Amino acid sequence: MDLKKVLWLLLFPFLMAACSPRAGVTTASDPALEAKLADAGAALDKGCYLSLKRAWRTYAELYAQPALRRRVAVPFLKSSILLAVRERDLGFVTPVYLDQAARLVEADPSLAGFRVYVEVAGLMPPRTRGVIRDIDTTFAWVVTREKMAANEAQLRQQSLSDEFAAYLLLGMNCSYGRFSEKWQDPAAYLKVFPGSLLVKYRAAICGEDDGDLLRDILDREPEFAEAHFHLGELALREGRILSAERELLAAYEAIPESPQVRILLASIYLATEELDRSLEYYLKTLELVPEYRDALLGQAVCLSYMKRYEEAIVVLDRMVALGYWLLGESYYWLAWNKHELKRDAEALTDIDQAKRRLPTNSEVFSLAGTIGLDLGELSRAEKDFEESLRHNPANTEALFGLGTLAARRADWPGSARFFQRAAAALETNAGSLTAKIKEIEGSAMTEERKARLIARKKAQLASVEAAAASAYYEIAVSSFNAGNKEDALAAAERAASHAATREKAAELIRRIRG
Repeated sequence: MDLKKVLWLLLFPFLMAACSPRAGVTTASDPALEAKLADAGAALDKGCYLSLKRAWRTYAELYAQPALRRRVAVPFLKSSILLAVRERDLGFVTPVYLDQAARLVEADPSLAGFRVYVEVAGLMPPRTRGVIRDIDTTFAWVVTREKMAANEAQLRQQSLSDEFAAYLLLGMNCSYGRFSEKWQDPAAYLKVFPGSLLVKYRAAICGEDDGDLLRDILDREPEFAEAHFHLGELALREGRILSAERELLAAYEAIPESPQVRILLASIYLATEELDRSLEYYLKTLELVPEYRDALLGQAVCLSYMKRYEEAIVVLDRMVALGYWLLGESYYWLAWNKHELKRDAEALTDIDQAKRRLPTNSEVFSLAGTIGLDLGELSRAEKDFEESLRHNPANTEALFGLGTLAARRADWPGSARFFQRAAAALETNAGSLTAKIKEIEGSAMTEERKARLIARKKAQLASVEAAAASAYYEIAVSSFNAGNKEDALAAAERAASHAATREKAAELIRRIRG
């Protein structure tokens, strides 16, 4: 037999085996896989935080399969970068997404062109409020700007035709600030990509938040929950508290992992004096960021107003131990709580620390004056009260304190003047509280919530009215001792109109008319 024929007969079975499909591998596409990829692609294209997270999870699962890596590497990388940026837009940063993007670029040379996007995403500062951490995880700003400038030319070229590049360029542009010479109006890109929610979102939050654009985004895509967050911020800046609450609650329901959403809700409830709810959201914030100074301070303030003084002191001591940030405020509230507990010697040490750190704060100096007065350090108290009035001439605590000190010196005309100023300031406060009650009555709150808030305001109003009556009584006493019976009688009659001072004012009136 011919040698070539023999070799062919021997090799034929192996050649046929090599050309046949291997066991377990199909040459046809997998419908389930294609459906999963289609869903992930649609979620990525939608561009909102929740859909991006769904897409990212799918791509992460598929990328773990070596046979699919080449197919999903680019969308996996894009979803990682977009989520890293979106977290910054929402005021928090986790390392998961940016680290994943960096690993993808390092592992696959074909993705090297995306390195510039990863760098830009990492340089964008998060939109945080207050002191969320001790160490800034971004580069020094000068270095950051240099790195951004190095990437800018490439991004600008790509952004003319690439929605993804345009989004990142706009983010970089926004980080410069509206008054920077590098600032460019993001509205120009709305014309280049008129149908892009991604670009519209970036334009809406660049510089001053654009409420119309944000509402249009929600109309087109209700799942774009981050728009609620920015609309809540906008409403807060405009003083629309109930609107802010509504938007932020919607954002919290969809994106509870944002500490910024939680702390803004806490601040709203502190402003409305709903202390239980405020404390709840400050604690929720601290669950995510245990050393968030503004949340710790908010927790301590809530506990203070709730008369849980010892608990507040524990939180404030922790803030002092953490150091550096908000120390003036921490020492002030330490002094405030210790004063309420009659621990004035300790409170004096704390308020001195607060005075050094908050040298223009009227409330700090008025509390210092009150503590000094209670300790019998009259010269010190007078100096602190006077300093308080330099920064707020209507500080009633300081005015009462100086009136009391003047009376102790038998400076009756001076005492009458201070108490007169205190009475005028208290009447102004009473007017503001009355207006606030009417505002609550006309609000869109539930009737139960209205009743609760109105009851609190009425209690405050009663306290202010009682203080004003006390001021009028002191005016009457000082004026009488100064020999000014006409002013004494007028003030005593004002004091007699309030139940708290009626009896002693009536006795004084009898003496005046004597």
